[in-house]
Amino acid sequence: MTPELLCPPKGSCLKLEHFIFCFFLCCSVIHSHGNLSIRIQQKTVEISKNPNNSKLYFERGFLYQQHFEYGKAISDFNKSEILGYTTALLYFRKAEALLANNQPLKALEATNRIFNENNNDSKIYKLRAQIYYALNEYSKALKSYQYVLKNMKDIGPSDILEYSEIILAKNPTNYKDALEVIETGLEKIGEQTLTLNLKKLDYLIASKNNEKVIEQYNFFITSSKRKENWYYKKAIYLRSIEKDADANIALQQAKTAIVLLKPKTQNTIAIKRLVSQIYELEKTLPYD
Repeated sequence: MTPELLCPPKGSCLKLEHFIFCFFLCCSVIHSHGNLSIRIQQKTVEISKNPNNSKLYFERGFLYQQHFEYGKAISDFNKSEILGYTTALLYFRKAEALLANNQPLKALEATNRIFNENNNDSKIYKLRAQIYYALNEYSKALKSYQYVLKNMKDIGPSDILEYSEIILAKNPTNYKDALEVIETGLEKIGEQTLTLNLKKLDYLIASKNNEKVIEQYNFFITSSKRKENWYYKKAIYLRSIEKDADANIALQQAKTAIVLLKPKTQNTIAIKRLVSQIYELEKTLPYD
């Protein structure tokens, strides 16, 4: 280990590249919304020339929806519907906008217009599950999500996480079923899916399943190229459940993992901070 790592970091500052990254990120968001504003203006001009064109109102409504102007989106969707544009997609988008605008009952009514015609559409079941969740009707939300989990072909991690959260909303102690959903998601999407594995760790910790928690930390350690942080986090957990000897072993493993890093990496602010945290945690461990 380099001499600098033996001391806690004296201070920290944001690197130039952090500012550059934030600058371009903000520019990207501004550009995206600016582009939508231009398209809304263009669509408004089209509507002024064709005021009875129902599809134009629908198209502008969807642009407003993407621009997070849900009230204007709903107004355009209603106008489009009055003018005769009564497609399934209109009611779906309208329900999305109503839900986002904190009007779940009206959102449910919108889905009712198309639900019976689209009983095989997983996206409608998912939207209705989200609406029922907003209405605190957790049993109905879970029933809808069961269909989604079974039938949606392109199910993603966010769907699995949402389903597990509804389970816990209905019963905050039901980690058993929540974990089963996470495991199903890992089987369907991939065992290495980071967001699901992180949530699995959270649920295992909350359910106080110490053995499984340690197994999950070991999973992160073995599957990660950079192991030092996971050894440290494992040590924190082991210390919290009074497995002090094991916590000390994990801290020594974290130190070893740091020593194996390239010198340039060892001297980063993040690693220096981690070294400081390791030594602070070591001070809390009892000596034999």
